[in-house]
Amino acid sequence: MRVPIYPVDLNPGSGFTRIAESLKRDWPGEKAIEISEAQNLLAKCLGYSDYRQVRSTTPAEGAAYPSLATVVARCMKTLSSELIGGGRAKFFDLGRLQAQVTDWPFLQLSVYRDHYGHSDNHVVSQAVNAELIEAFLSAQKTRPTQGTTELSIEKLQSMTGHKPANLTLVYAETSMGACLDESFDSDIHDSAFPNGESVECGTSTHRTLH
Repeated sequence: MRVPIYPVDLNPGSGFTRIAESLKRDWPGEKAIEISEAQNLLAKCLGYSDYRQVRSTTPAEGAAYPSLATVVARCMKTLSSELIGGGRAKFFDLGRLQAQVTDWPFLQLSVYRDHYGHSDNHVVSQAVNAELIEAFLSAQKTRPTQGTTELSIEKLQSMTGHKPANLTLVYAETSMGACLDESFDSDIHDSAFPNGESVECGTSTHRTLH
């Protein structure tokens, strides 16, 4: 989808011209480019074959337009292909280039200025990031849910490796009790669990605390 470029956007100091000047300034190739080449590259970024087609095309009022995130992504793809495929740069900082492209004055273009209601370009990075995040989340099979899921005692025990008392012989289900079995070591098996039966000998006899 093309970005609609209206005649007013081609006036000196207007949207298309200002973005082309930004492209010329930020071009990371080994050799600088002229404004005419920057205009042709920008035309490709915005969905046209060249600058001549931009000048000869007058979009209808209310024409559809791509999101800012799509425009930035298309600019990155076009410029990277030109730099690498065209052998015009052995190395360039992709992250820096993306930051520069995001900072280009796209809101000076009529279609985006009318959509956002102003030409403050600081909103571009916010809009692009929001659209990229939403696009990423939409592509996921399962979107993250908000809030936390309550963990059951059993799940917590499983996560920590703890075994319930009633599943092990290490614990005796007797509270301050003395085992009736003389062979049972009460000093080891006395426990703080409530009334119950000793694992070794059954019901305990309770001591009297002094």
